[in-house]
Amino acid sequence: MFLWRRAVSVLAASVLATPALGQITVFNVTSYSPGDVLPGYVTYDMTIDFVGQVTGLQLLTEFEHGTIYQDPIGSNTAPLAAFFPFFPTMEFDTFATLGGFTVETADAAPGFAGAAINIYFELGRTQPDPPNWGIDDERIDLAWFPAGAVGIFDETDYPIFRLTVSDDTTGVFHLLGAAGGAITDVVTVTVPEPASAAIALAGVLCFRRRLTRARAC
Repeated sequence: MFLWRRAVSVLAASVLATPALGQITVFNVTSYSPGDVLPGYVTYDMTIDFVGQVTGLQLLTEFEHGTIYQDPIGSNTAPLAAFFPFFPTMEFDTFATLGGFTVETADAAPGFAGAAINIYFELGRTQPDPPNWGIDDERIDLAWFPAGAVGIFDETDYPIFRLTVSDDTTGVFHLLGAAGGAITDVVTVTVPEPASAAIALAGVLCFRRRLTRARAC
């Protein structure tokens, strides 16, 4: 049973002023408690609104404290919903996706392209040497994309990532994506989310607290 839910919607400011083929327009982040299924944790569901074809996404965490949940039988991609009655915590695993939070609802399995190199560049950060990309219980450093010849166009509230962390987690995570030839600015989300705040992203970010999934501002 979900105990509470919050949502933040971020209008993504593209680095291309007038992209010819489209862009990601909104990052939506919804947080909630898994309740009795996984006590002591908070889940962040991330979705995007975009025009044109989505071509890539990146996520980088910078947590000062806490643990990223890794389900014992989960993976880095969406789980099978058919397993949930037998392994209920699997639903709240941490994973990248494209289109759905289960195998049954996802459009495609994501391909992984290594580290979140564009985020490092935009933030002026130095990448680990040697590279240490992927998902573990301390950090996420990941880039993913639609694998194979799958083309994904013009979607709203489109699932891209589920992140579950211990409820004592503090820090930030950064998102970046590309669609229609336009790469967004880096979007930074604070963990835990502020109870009420307006966080500036080129003057076009709004925070909303809701009992339902986030919508565009």
